[in-house]
Amino acid sequence: TVAGNPPTTTTTTTMAERAPGWPVEVLEALSIWPLKGRGTVVFDASYFLDNLQALLAEGRGPALLVGGASSLGLPSAIAAAELHRTLGGVKSPKLAELLMRARAHEFDACAIPDGPFTYEMLLEVSDGVASGLIDLTRASLSGPRRCCKIQAWPFGFMHAPRTWAHGAVLQNLEPAGEAELAGCRPGDVVLAANGLATLDAPLPEVAAALQSASQLLLEVVQPILEGPLYLRQASTAVVRELAGRDAEAAALGVIPRLSHLLAERRSLAGAADSEVGLSEVQSRPTVFAGDGGSASRLDVDIVPRVQFCHVLHGMK
Repeated sequence: TVAGNPPTTTTTTTMAERAPGWPVEVLEALSIWPLKGRGTVVFDASYFLDNLQALLAEGRGPALLVGGASSLGLPSAIAAAELHRTLGGVKSPKLAELLMRARAHEFDACAIPDGPFTYEMLLEVSDGVASGLIDLTRASLSGPRRCCKIQAWPFGFMHAPRTWAHGAVLQNLEPAGEAELAGCRPGDVVLAANGLATLDAPLPEVAAALQSASQLLLEVVQPILEGPLYLRQASTAVVRELAGRDAEAAALGVIPRLSHLLAERRSLAGAADSEVGLSEVQSRPTVFAGDGGSASRLDVDIVPRVQFCHVLHGMK
């Protein structure tokens, strides 16, 4: 069933208004997936696999296979069960706190550092966080500001966006490198570079400011993670840290299973290998995790490709 664009003349607030005539049980199953434009909802796994090429045609929007992880036999069900086992009893879990505790397997303990967490503290304990990107829109920048003069190239750091489209945060500082010797720390937000304000500057301007000089005078501050946290494009180390190695192994098995299903379907239909499949870019899954109310802006791929996404814990 295809859900078209919502009406423009009236404001609808319920699933029944957006999808008149749909069965109540279907609307209840989709209550956490608000309809926002054109897309296809599929309830039969065989139909999904057989018609994937058509479902993903330009202009059709996303295709949602309800209960797809189970009906396709994806091993991620193991990861979901392990996450529920480890996190299900945690009251009001916050992602930063869970990851701070995870390294010591202390989900039910109170032995975590007092006070708010900084990004640097989280990077120190979580390989998963270090592998991904964090939106620092809601982080506090009220800490002490520092000036760091980096004397020579190479500067000895990498940087990531502070938000989805602006600013910079320092990552992967080279031990005893120029940036570290100048006083920079992992997770520092760059407020200015050689006098140019970078906090809200577009990413191309930030990259130019950090790469076009032989010396850098940076004004930085360590962000305090007070608001809702959102982590994107991280490795499956996040799953391992929160739920164990078996859960991570199950998550890593998702793409091989999907590849096998699609190849099997193509073989039965006599379709060409060039039809819908999983590209090398998607050979390993990435993890998105966030607190309620955190940002979840979608990336736009330069080259269109098939992407499969499903919820392992909580709701999307």
